[in-house]
Amino acid sequence: LPVVLARRPELAELLAPLAEFGPPRMSGTGSTFFIEASDRAAAERAAARLKVLYNGRAVGIRAVRGVDRSPLLRHLERVAPPGH
Repeated sequence: LPVVLARRPELAELLAPLAEFGPPRMSGTGSTFFIEASDRAAAERAAARLKVLYNGRAVGIRAVRGVDRSPLLRHLERVAPPGH
């Protein structure tokens, strides 16, 4: 994230509201910023508050369950295992 913010400092303003709920993080592909919540209820509360804070400037604010490994990567490894 520091490298991205160094290249695109305007993103810092967009990420500031996330910091109210925890340190903002970026997905592996860089397409999503997120925070980690302690449980589903905390995630729902954060999502509701962020929708108000962003006031329509951001799309796709929602509480979701994270995954440790990409489902797409798992699928690709089944279809074409590494080394084949």
